[in-house]
Amino acid sequence: MDKRILLLIGGGHDTGVKSMSNELKTKFDSLFPESNIKVIDIDYEQEYMISPARIKRSYSNEDYDFDVLYNTLTHQSEHKAEGEVDIIIVCGCYALYNQKINELANLRVFVESDGDVRLINKIRSENIDNSEQLATTLQEYLQNLRPEMENYIEPTRVHAHLIIPYANKDSGVAIIVDGMVKIVNEVSNSRSPDRQNSKEIARNQLYDFLGESMDNERSRYYDLA
Repeated sequence: MDKRILLLIGGGHDTGVKSMSNELKTKFDSLFPESNIKVIDIDYEQEYMISPARIKRSYSNEDYDFDVLYNTLTHQSEHKAEGEVDIIIVCGCYALYNQKINELANLRVFVESDGDVRLINKIRSENIDNSEQLATTLQEYLQNLRPEMENYIEPTRVHAHLIIPYANKDSGVAIIVDGMVKIVNEVSNSRSPDRQNSKEIARNQLYDFLGESMDNERSRYYDLA
């Protein structure tokens, strides 16, 4: 039985999905010391991109090699010791874009953000110190990043099980961690081959957790539109 749990974390440019994924990994390392935990950042790991080093980007899904990512995620890992589980976190702007990869995931998360916030974060991340650099950044945002967000990234939010507002990422991390405790415990203790596969167990446990814990918080953490 393949004891593997897959989290997908998507969102717009400069919304901190990588830092959120790394924070989750740190917490999972502490909570699940017998598990193998890996973060895959498809925005910056060149093996998952069609254009190496982001040269001549198309600012669309065509920049990514989802087949390579799918093969990575479906590769059978070595025999697991008792209690050992693989936890894979895939993050990036297009983490929720591919249907086949979405179907593999136990939990799909989208970080909701405002365009002004994304632009401010981008300016800060590039350490702009003169008007020429600012003009170049604004041009890239207006001509490429904003249309990419509207046409390709924002639509993937409909595939998310959980939508977390950018301003509430800390609360979102806590929700995911609490749910994962139940998921990992159930999956790691599954021994019989006749039981549900790990993906279905994890998904059902997550839904149970969210149903029990979030009834009074839906307006804050869920997009019910």
